[in-house]
Amino acid sequence: MHALLFLLVPLAWAGPGFDGVGDQGRAPRFEKPPHEQRMVDEVLAREAEILASVEQSDPAMYQRLQRLKEADSQAYVVTLVRVARRVDRMNSNPESRARFQQIQELEARLKALAEAHGQAGSPEQARLRREMSTIALQLFDAKQAERRAQLSELEAKMQKLRDEIQERDAQRDALIEAYVDQLVGTRVDL
Repeated sequence: MHALLFLLVPLAWAGPGFDGVGDQGRAPRFEKPPHEQRMVDEVLAREAEILASVEQSDPAMYQRLQRLKEADSQAYVVTLVRVARRVDRMNSNPESRARFQQIQELEARLKALAEAHGQAGSPEQARLRREMSTIALQLFDAKQAERRAQLSELEAKMQKLRDEIQERDAQRDALIEAYVDQLVGTRVDL
């Protein structure tokens, strides 16, 4: 009897599941929460629009997305969702767009100066380093301004949510009564 159990247990483990047999060795897939899946679906529905915007505003990111799409579809989707948020923010906020463009320009200047620094002689390297420090300071300030603007927007959303909670708390009994009426099918006369 025990010998039979020793034979059956490995067979039970060999069924479909995450054991490398019958599932081509893939890890089990976990479903995303519905709100996350909706967000991913919405971004994928706008994929061409997002990519066109990125290709125009950030060619390096566009190339990175193209490589990710070929190499790692999950990383591509995660990155595309993040980039879509940035695109939406830039499209809805001209100040954010201006800061993003300024950041790109400063980063490009720093990259060019760093390359020149590597090829320059000693006296020229000192001058280039000073110029790089000045531009790095400007870049830092631009990034901090963008972070502060994002924080300000989040604080405004939080205040709006606090106000909504307070308003609903004040109307608690009426909201509950209306909800129960709706559940039991009570007709409400206006």
